[in-house]
Amino acid sequence: MTGATGMIGRSLVNRLLAEDVSVRILARPSSDVRYLRTLPVDVIRGEAEDQEALRRSARGCHSVFHVAGLIRPEYVFDRGHDFSPLLRANVYLTEAILEASAQEGVTRFFYVSSTSVYGIGAAVPISEHAPTNPCSDYGVSKVMAEQRVKVYQEQGLATTIIRPSIVYGPHDRHLIRLADSLARLPIMPMIDGGHSLQDLVFVGDVVELIWQASQTDVAINKVYNAGSDAPLSLREMLLTMRAYIGKPTHAFSISSKLLLRAAFLAKGSLKYFAPGLETILTPVGLAYLSGDLYYDVSLARQELNFYPKVDFKRGLKFIFDPPP
Repeated sequence: MTGATGMIGRSLVNRLLAEDVSVRILARPSSDVRYLRTLPVDVIRGEAEDQEALRRSARGCHSVFHVAGLIRPEYVFDRGHDFSPLLRANVYLTEAILEASAQEGVTRFFYVSSTSVYGIGAAVPISEHAPTNPCSDYGVSKVMAEQRVKVYQEQGLATTIIRPSIVYGPHDRHLIRLADSLARLPIMPMIDGGHSLQDLVFVGDVVELIWQASQTDVAINKVYNAGSDAPLSLREMLLTMRAYIGKPTHAFSISSKLLLRAAFLAKGSLKYFAPGLETILTPVGLAYLSGDLYYDVSLARQELNFYPKVDFKRGLKFIFDPPP
């Protein structure tokens, strides 16, 4: 598998080991694998250009779980940035791993994509049949990677694509840091009153869906949304977090249109009071936060018995008060 040092990948490694699965990790030369060295896994270093390392990592494997990818707030909430890092990390690497898997006779291939492939404006809940219409650089890269997966699927490789919504949990490097910064502001702005519904899914629930998909042929050549099945309003999400960290509630509603017009000034303030939050003050970011955006998981429920178990309040406890 790839992406084992990230949030989803780390949780998936532990799930596989709990099922006595022999695990081999493909990690970039620059990745910190100290945690992985404490586990009974085989680690191979390699990148997209090193086809021999990729073939060695896939050799003898029944399944490949491709979880690795480049995700940064500026790519998720905007377009027009330098696309080359996304192309290399999310598209070329996917194609190289697919090729290595096909050459080495891998039986099943699981690709962790994203609901960002759908974009904004589709009728909610958004199903897997909705057209792909990404509005961010990150979403575009994921669509391109999925296209590569489908090419190899047509050539005979049994593939499954998982599209998680906004994932949070232990070892999260982006979302919780941004939400925590917002929750700690002296006065908390609620975009358009904070009424928009958002879909946050706990990492353990996503991993359980991936595991269940790997245990049945029903999932072959299918695409599954991995959402929470219980969308939260932006207001509820932020107030829950604010209460969890013990901050009093002082909130005010602000128009997304007004905020966008004042983005230049607001970005400077956010960089000072809540570093990182300035990345959402883009047309794409504000469109995400001001409209309902949640996903239909009925296909995963029917075919994979997928029932998300961790609600947001319990999920916060796993993050801020992890079990020993």
